[in-house]
Amino acid sequence: MQRMQSTFRFAISVVIFLALGACASLPDDKNLKSHAQSVATTSKLSSASLLQRAKLKIQKGKSEALSLYAPSYLENAHNSYQEAREAYKEKDDDDTIKELTQLSIEYINSGLRNKKVVKDTLKKSLKHRQLLLTLKANKHFPQAFNIVEEHFLELVKSIEQRKLDAALSAQREVLKEMSTLEVKTIGFTHLSKAEEMLNKAQQLDAQELLPKTHLQTINKLAAARLFIGKNPRKKSKINKITRNSVFASQRLYYLARHAKRLEDMETSNIEKSVLLHEEQLQRVSSAAKLGDVGNLSFTDQSIILSEQLSKLTTKNKHTGKSSNKITTKELDKWKRKVVLLQREVKRLRKKLKQ
Repeated sequence: MQRMQSTFRFAISVVIFLALGACASLPDDKNLKSHAQSVATTSKLSSASLLQRAKLKIQKGKSEALSLYAPSYLENAHNSYQEAREAYKEKDDDDTIKELTQLSIEYINSGLRNKKVVKDTLKKSLKHRQLLLTLKANKHFPQAFNIVEEHFLELVKSIEQRKLDAALSAQREVLKEMSTLEVKTIGFTHLSKAEEMLNKAQQLDAQELLPKTHLQTINKLAAARLFIGKNPRKKSKINKITRNSVFASQRLYYLARHAKRLEDMETSNIEKSVLLHEEQLQRVSSAAKLGDVGNLSFTDQSIILSEQLSKLTTKNKHTGKSSNKITTKELDKWKRKVVLLQREVKRLRKKLKQ
């Protein structure tokens, strides 16, 4: 009788060994299997009840993000649970089912312990990983993020194998990869609009029509990228540089669009274009409460208009009235428009002389 029991237990061990052949090997496998066998033997729960308990345990493991903190333990727990379910469906030996089910629970418990070690050991990389997620690096550069994620999981698996020193040593390289992706993501999110406008301007031959302005814009974008690369955490300064870069690229685009129109303009449309610019300048003059100065050159009109706007701004400052006053920002905007009109008129005049 005793010999039969020994043979039976050996058969159970063989079944479990084969069932777990596909599981990842872990340093505490032997202890977990031994403890699972001990608990399963003394447990008064039915196989069905124990399976339900294991199912809830695996759900807890998923909610605790063991796929990140203890992926091998979670995988082994899932495999053991699936094997137990199959054995239950096939109405295999009850001891085998219980032992496989309990082993699934043991893997989750051990995985939760591994999570604590990972959080204590890999604090820097975990913090940097969260920053990448906040920046949406996984959305903007999914392939690059996945590579970083795989390398981070290799650190976790080193900890699963109780190789903490190796994980800490390898973490330095992973942190470098994370920093590179951080800079790339910040550059993309802050400068993508500027680069988009630059591309549009280049499609209009900005580099040929407006070589100096184009070069200035290129240099501003390059300086912005360089600053972000060296100072990715200086948010306020990055935001300021970004605004300047976007402004420069938008300005280049609209100047290129005007220049392209002038280049392609037929002689018969030159008068219409000049009158249109005159109308735009008169609209500004009217808003500034300036009389009709259409008998002057566009250059002289812009000088008079600038002086009038300055007077209005000064007057509003003295009166302190908030209604109908022109701000410095609005003044600068109108001045820029005047400068643009001057440039276009000069180009039109040159074309008329040709």
